Amino acid sequence: MSLWSTLATKEVDIYIGIATTLLGMFLTELLNYFKQRSAAPPPLAPAGGPGAAPVIVHAPVSISTINNVYLNSLPQGGADQAHVKILLGIGLFAAAVTYLNLSSFILNSVISALLFAMLFFAGVHLAGFFRGRISGALWIA
Repeated sequence: MSLWSTLATKEVDIYIGIATTLLGMFLTELLNYFKQRSAAPPPLAPAGGPGAAPVIVHAPVSISTINNVYLNSLPQGGADQAHVKILLGIGLFAAAVTYLNLSSFILNSVISALLFAMLFFAGVHLAGFFRGRISGALWIA
């Protein structure tokens, strides 16, 4: 089996998905590491030098007013949520049945729309390049 026939049967899609997911996880962790490293303030040296004792300040604090505001984020009618969940389930089931019956039409429509959007995007960029609004070799990037 050649490389092109393997790609045509899309047997490697799962491996590409796993590889890109792992790469994304690695790059995210690397970015978080550098962000934490650069955001951490340097440790402060004691004012009196390396052998000085730390200074601890105790100050009394008084709170004169406490406002307890409790906002109930849950809706009052539990039956209303049940109706919404039932209607949402029926809607999802209807969408799934519609997709199963019209999958080729839906997929062809999505591919056509994406192809149109890509060509439109390329055309707008080329028009801007030829009109001089986009100049230089970096316009491709």
